[in-house]
Amino acid sequence: MAEGSGYSPRRILALIRQLPPESRTVAALRGGAQFTGWGVDRYLLASAVDAIRETTYAVVAANSQRKPKPPKPVPRPDTNPGRSTKNRFVAMAGAQIAAVKQARGE
Repeated sequence: MAEGSGYSPRRILALIRQLPPESRTVAALRGGAQFTGWGVDRYLLASAVDAIRETTYAVVAANSQRKPKPPKPVPRPDTNPGRSTKNRFVAMAGAQIAAVKQARGE
């Protein structure tokens, strides 16, 4: 940093901390370019799309003879690529559907 620029290291760090989560700088700090553009609104939208797909899957699975393929989640940048992609809601809905079918004798 040039002498007399008017910005102290503390001020620079404070400005960086205030950047929006979808900025390139924050994306680089989070793990790379795959995080660019992923702010709170993008994560919420991806979660909403996943919930709609899972609900549709549960309704179709409950009302059809054939078991449809479970929906794939919207791809998100991930810092932990080894984690399970199976959603707890899908597992719970599948267990409930199986219990209903067993009670009906199907």
